[in-house]
Amino acid sequence: MATGAVLILGGAHFRLDPVAISGFVVIGAGIGIAYRAALVMLTRGSDPARQGATASLYAAITYAVAALVVLVIGWIGNATGLVPATVAALAITGALAIAALAFSPRLRGTTDVISTRRPGKA
Repeated sequence: MATGAVLILGGAHFRLDPVAISGFVVIGAGIGIAYRAALVMLTRGSDPARQGATASLYAAITYAVAALVVLVIGWIGNATGLVPATVAALAITGALAIAALAFSPRLRGTTDVISTRRPGKA
């Protein structure tokens, strides 16, 4: 996500639309991977009913926070202009993504290894 934010800001600064657009693709992929990794970490090992309840609560919270962020950026954009508000939001997103690297779950920790051994064989 930090790389995507840098690409967006760099593409906008140097007026390179393809670079900025690729930044949106990269930041979107990062958000999707982060969402999946966190969801798996939250629901791993739970029974199906608990998994459903946890996944629903997680979705509700993340979408509510996303809506709140959009509203706040729009409010700040009305006061300062949309460009400064967007640049600030991307810079903050990049900084938070870099800070989260130290303690965030990794995608490799969200996949289960399927055993290739047959039952009863050592």
